[in-house]
Amino acid sequence: MLTGLLISLIVTALAIHYFFVERPRRKRLAVRPALPDPLPPREALNSLPDGAYLQTGFTWTRILDNGDVLVGIHPILVSLVGSPYSLKVMPEGWRVAKGSPVVRVRQGKREIRIGSPVNGRIAEVNPNACMEQGWILSGSGDDTCWIYRMEAPNIFHEAPLWLEGEEAEAWSREKYQQIRDHLISAAAHQEVGLALADGGEMPMGILGQLTDDVWERFQDAFLPSVPKK
Repeated sequence: MLTGLLISLIVTALAIHYFFVERPRRKRLAVRPALPDPLPPREALNSLPDGAYLQTGFTWTRILDNGDVLVGIHPILVSLVGSPYSLKVMPEGWRVAKGSPVVRVRQGKREIRIGSPVNGRIAEVNPNACMEQGWILSGSGDDTCWIYRMEAPNIFHEAPLWLEGEEAEAWSREKYQQIRDHLISAAAHQEVGLALADGGEMPMGILGQLTDDVWERFQDAFLPSVPKK
C-alpha cells in the first residue's frame, strides 16, 4: 500500500517537473536557425540536394552512416511565403511522431505546417541552416541546409516509400504546376493583381500576398494531414 503510494507520488512529481520545468526550459533553449533570402519559385523547384530522398510532405532527407537522418524542407515553401519569414523549429531532445508538425514557415501570424517524415527524436538543430549558400541546394554534397539531425529507429522501413532521382523531379514538377494553378486562381478570385514572372510563372512571395483563408486552403490542399498542434 505504502509502496504503491510512494511510486504514485514519484511519478506525479516527475510529471510535474517535466511539464512545468523541463518542457519550458527546452522551449527556451530552442535554436532559431539563421535564414537566407528565398529563391524564386521556379528556381526553388530545382534546388533539392543531389542524391537526397524527397517526401510528399515537402521534406527531404539524407540517411547518415550511423542511421541518423538529416531533415530539411523543400525550398519552394519558403519561396511561396516570401520575405520576411521565420521558421519555428522544435528543440533538441524532442520526440516527434511521423506527420506531426516539425517545422512551421511563418509570416506574421500565418504559417505553413510541415510534418515530420519519420517517428524519432531530434538529436540536433542546425543553427546555420543554408546560410553559406542560401536555399540553392542542388549540387551541395555537404548538405548545410538540413534543419534537424534525427534519430529514427524505423528509418529503413520508411526509406523505400520515399522518392529519389527522376521520380522526385517529376513529383516536384507536378506539384509546382498544381500549386501555381491553385494560387493564381485564388489571387484572381480575390482580385489581387499579381505581377507574374517571365512565362507567367509565380512571383516570389505569392502566398504572402494573399489572405489568411488562402493559407489554410493551401495547407488543406497540399499538406492536409499536418494538424495545427
